[in-house]
Amino acid sequence: MNRNKLYKLNGHANQKVHALSLWSLAVKKVVLLLFSFAVIIITIILASCNPKPLSLKIMTLNVRLDTPIDSFNNWKYRREHVINFIRTLDVDIFGTQELLYNQLQDLKNALSDFSYVGVGRSDGNIKGEYCAIFFKSKQFQVLDNGTFWLSPTEQIPGSKGWDAAYERIVTWAIFYNCTTNQKFAVFNTHLDHVGYIARINSVKLLLHKIGEIAKNIPVIITGDFNDLASSEAIKLITQSQFIHTAKSAKVVFGPDWSFHGFGNQELKSRPLIDFIFVSPDISVEKYANFFITVDTLYLSDHNPIIVELKIN
Repeated sequence: MNRNKLYKLNGHANQKVHALSLWSLAVKKVVLLLFSFAVIIITIILASCNPKPLSLKIMTLNVRLDTPIDSFNNWKYRREHVINFIRTLDVDIFGTQELLYNQLQDLKNALSDFSYVGVGRSDGNIKGEYCAIFFKSKQFQVLDNGTFWLSPTEQIPGSKGWDAAYERIVTWAIFYNCTTNQKFAVFNTHLDHVGYIARINSVKLLLHKIGEIAKNIPVIITGDFNDLASSEAIKLITQSQFIHTAKSAKVVFGPDWSFHGFGNQELKSRPLIDFIFVSPDISVEKYANFFITVDTLYLSDHNPIIVELKIN
């Protein structure tokens, strides 16, 4: 074989080796890209399966209805202080009691970041007191909501139960937070101040409806229960799955009572009747019970109670 042919054969062999090297490198790059893509997909899937905790600041407040008998404690004097308190404390969701339609409109118009669910207890529309739930509309979507009456005829507006002095209701909502992809429910109520049997049966109905409506999602209960933690009605709640936030919070602030009658009730006889309860899948970071005056005015005849929660 002459020298020229030998050079040509060697040249072809080198070209083939070079081509194979390039092909091998290309295959490695593709495999590496596919592997990286797979890692990203797996990471996204794992993140969606293990969402970060949802932090919530929840308040319950019996605002005290708007009535002229309150004189200088009337709503028109307290209104701006209540609104400023809500803004300052930056709550995410709050349950109200004794809220009349004009008071609801005041809060709705002043708190533009909030929407609400709820109806008046007298007619299922706008008459009578509300147990309205206000929520930050940019953070939470309402998946479902409703109101039922604390009576044997729970779906009949204005119905009164057992030995209750007034018609009583529970307003509820199922919320969705798109940032953490989590759902939870809030139930807000105001139990009767006279009827002992009504309070017990109302709690039984409340617990039944929670099981029916919320099923397996985290639950928060807010309200004025008009009864003590040691009462049979409240024990029905705490001896079920629900946790008294004042007892389980890592940090607790404020007095151990919540009703003061615009400061007129004797200190030693002031009761704790306003509560926030949570299901076991919610951790309680902080509990605060606020007894404050602004320019000698009380926010209400009840203390606002605020808890900071985490839903894991």
